[in-house]
Amino acid sequence: MAKKEMTISELAAIMRGQFDRQEKRTDKKIEDLAIMIQRQFSHHEKRFDGIDQRFDGIDQRFEKVEKNMITKMDLLSLRSEMNFRFDKLENEIADIKTRLDRLEKNLNEEFMAFEDDIIDLRKRVAVLEKQIKVLKLAK
Repeated sequence: MAKKEMTISELAAIMRGQFDRQEKRTDKKIEDLAIMIQRQFSHHEKRFDGIDQRFDGIDQRFEKVEKNMITKMDLLSLRSEMNFRFDKLENEIADIKTRLDRLEKNLNEEFMAFEDDIIDLRKRVAVLEKQIKVLKLAK
């Protein structure tokens, strides 16, 4: 068999066929790579969605904590109010002590007055008892 010489157009046709096949293989590889990358992105997107949800939950918990948190201003206000109330209570207690002292003094004075009356009554009872004895003996 004799070797046949190839013309430039035949060589061009062969080269064109090779390039077309290579282009299809490259397109297929690019398409497969794009699908693989899309799947990875989809997988990562789902993970990020889960992470976003967890962060949202954490944000909500922080909001609750912040809502219930006492600030320095709250504490200063509470301190001021408590000092005012303690001062008021101390004044009321001092007032009550003063009133009790006066009441005790009045009771002691009244008791002293009654004590004198009781002593007088005892003396009168003793005199009456003596008179009764005398009358009994006289009978």
